[in-house]
Amino acid sequence: MSKTSTARNRADLQPFLSPSALAPRQKPLNVLWMGEMTSSPLSSVAPRFESRISADVGKPSRLTIFRLFNYIQTSFPRHMPWSMFPVVSEPWFEFKPVQSRWGRERDDIYPDPGETVVEVSEIMERYDAFVLDMVHGHYGGIGDVGFNENLLKLAYAVHHLGDDRKPVFLSSGAFPNRGKAARERGYKAVTATEVMDWVRPFGILMYSYRLNFSAIAMKALRAARFGAETPYIIDHYKQMSSRGDRHDGFGRPKPNSPVTSVPRVNHRSGSDHYWRIFGEVERAWDRYEAGLVPQGLDHPLALQLLYALRRAGTISAERFLNSWDGSEHMFGALFGHRNSSIADMWQGTGKYGPFHYGQSKKAEQALLATGLVALDHTDLTLSITEIGERFLNYLHPSCEDPDVISRWLDPETGYFRPDSIAGVEEWLTKFFRKMKTKVNAIPPNLCEQKTRGFAFEMDESFE
Repeated sequence: MSKTSTARNRADLQPFLSPSALAPRQKPLNVLWMGEMTSSPLSSVAPRFESRISADVGKPSRLTIFRLFNYIQTSFPRHMPWSMFPVVSEPWFEFKPVQSRWGRERDDIYPDPGETVVEVSEIMERYDAFVLDMVHGHYGGIGDVGFNENLLKLAYAVHHLGDDRKPVFLSSGAFPNRGKAARERGYKAVTATEVMDWVRPFGILMYSYRLNFSAIAMKALRAARFGAETPYIIDHYKQMSSRGDRHDGFGRPKPNSPVTSVPRVNHRSGSDHYWRIFGEVERAWDRYEAGLVPQGLDHPLALQLLYALRRAGTISAERFLNSWDGSEHMFGALFGHRNSSIADMWQGTGKYGPFHYGQSKKAEQALLATGLVALDHTDLTLSITEIGERFLNYLHPSCEDPDVISRWLDPETGYFRPDSIAGVEEWLTKFFRKMKTKVNAIPPNLCEQKTRGFAFEMDESFE
């Protein structure tokens, strides 16, 4: 024994000879986490997610968080001839190049992989598994997590750019049979193909509806708005902005103020209750003015909201406009009873079960921005306008279909039923074929307006 050696007995070596010590060390699983994230810096949430995933996976994991949504864009065709509509198609997505120097310029990926510009596919190739976290799937969207557009984008990205041999860990909030999953929590291992099977019917519905709506229904909207002035709500907002009342007039109600009593109105501008809607309404109007479809107007439920409002007459929007936490809906009076504090229930005709409408207000704001619906800023009521009536009259009566989503929805899973694809495609074809037949009867001179940015551009092939 050398002079530098230390004598050891068997007891000293025992900890290093145990089965656990002699077992080969597990190689950490390189995991790419993609999901809906709060505004917190990724570096502050990464350790928490990494420990949770390691526990569920059953082996050490090395986690990278990637805000993939910023690099996926829905792609629509241009210059399609009118004769091709209606169109039924799978969604098309464009994957944008990932910007370099993420950690310095953007907080889109953590840890920082270095100052290189890479494609989304190159990033996904580096990892052994993917995590799709949709625990907060209802935020920012219409409907339950099973038809959440962010999950749709993630599913298509993993399916087309990933590898079905690589596991996909889906958060309990997005897993079928969500009641059981919510109790168990954690992440469940599935394949990219399984996730695609759950979201594909919804993807076909949404993509095809938006594509046809931008071509057919927007033609009817331009005709309905022919010669109309800027909606009053837009002019009112711009007038307040020009005289400096913009900030005073849009202050939130104080948290301890009664929100179910009389409206809290700023007497200098008379607009304190507008703070929650004006920003998005102005942006929706700007999109329409630029020849773009206002966000939310091309959702299947937006048109059904307008039909429902016409049947209901004038409804109160006071509860929404004076709400503090944003949980109320402007058109909440059309939804019936509330099921939770975060989402109203869309009832449809009652033939099928109701479902969570979600928190997005974009459809409602787009109806206001385009002048289809008017808000009385004195008594805080909503009603359909002459433009709205004209627009609906340009469409086929069968376009009123409150069950457009609920007829295919599986209430147990929150997803469309796997066998619903044929029904979705048949519905899309009939719905827009009838709409197109009615729209064809509109005098051509009423539709001669700029169309830049729509799924088609107006030329001789559309007339």
